[in-house]
Amino acid sequence: MVLTEIPLRSSINSFTPTRMASTSSIDAMTTLKAYESTAASAEEIRVYLSRDPEYRRLDELQQKGWSNPAGDQFFAARRQKSDNTSKADQSGLLGMMINVGRDLQGTIGAFDVPSNSDRLAILDLCMASGGLVTSALEVNKSAKVDIFSLPSVKGGHNVMINYGPRDERVKVRFMDITMFAEEFGSPIDRNHHLDWKSLRQKWPYHTPHYDLVICDGVPMRGQDLDDNTINIQPMRLTCAELYLGLKKIRRGGTLIVLLHRINNVRTFRIIKMIHGFSSVQVFKPTKSHAIRSSFYLVAKNVQSDFSACLRAMNLFKTIWEYATFENTSQETFRLCTELTLKE
Repeated sequence: MVLTEIPLRSSINSFTPTRMASTSSIDAMTTLKAYESTAASAEEIRVYLSRDPEYRRLDELQQKGWSNPAGDQFFAARRQKSDNTSKADQSGLLGMMINVGRDLQGTIGAFDVPSNSDRLAILDLCMASGGLVTSALEVNKSAKVDIFSLPSVKGGHNVMINYGPRDERVKVRFMDITMFAEEFGSPIDRNHHLDWKSLRQKWPYHTPHYDLVICDGVPMRGQDLDDNTINIQPMRLTCAELYLGLKKIRRGGTLIVLLHRINNVRTFRIIKMIHGFSSVQVFKPTKSHAIRSSFYLVAKNVQSDFSACLRAMNLFKTIWEYATFENTSQETFRLCTELTLKE
């Protein structure tokens, strides 16, 4: 379905960004509070959605499901299986994701991407099995693809598609995309972060801009993280993907983003921001994601030079910096989960 303008007092377009160095907490707070002062509240969004009888019915069913202990046990077992996948499980995941990609193409033409060059350029910032890339290459057979995948030592899954010598169209780098401090314009030394050397990693690809950017990363529970970092990691990863994706996409390109809980205020705000500089559609795979909260946002004709896009990038960058350089701080957790994207 196509997302239309929603009449709420929610517009990132009305706040003025403040550039922030990683050590400038005052400037960062200004950026966060400026956005918070103009964004829709959770209560406003709840009231707006509650006008619809179907939403009220589904919300009631959802609340019943959340209060059922059997549901907690079911999803805990699923998470355990996801963290300990066999080769058969991984092959099944690849097949499922290929089907998701085909559904994205068949339903909304997600991979019908115009290009200004003879060869389409695709960037996947957090690829696991490779299903969406496979589907994109089915539509764009001559495309070149640059991929990042989390190293297995950090909990990443195996890459299940051919790349490098086996498929020269596809390049893969096993790197954590949340650690590209230079791309965020953040100075790094040993005083800024315990893992400051990793934050100095260089962007390995030379393609200046991409026609299609895929942001479908999920934080891996296998990573060695403390409790605060685990709680803040999903938003840190999402903001890193969105900032880098918008930085690397060409004007008029397509952005595909994996999101969760469409009626959640955090998700609403992200959709609202992206809707300010692109044509947005949302798609939920009815078979593979039927009992999951996840869905895909497809933003076409992204105007990456619009002021609304630049302001959104500034906010994503600010949240990433807070979550990265103070990732054990209770204040950081509060800012990123309550102040900036409050439930």
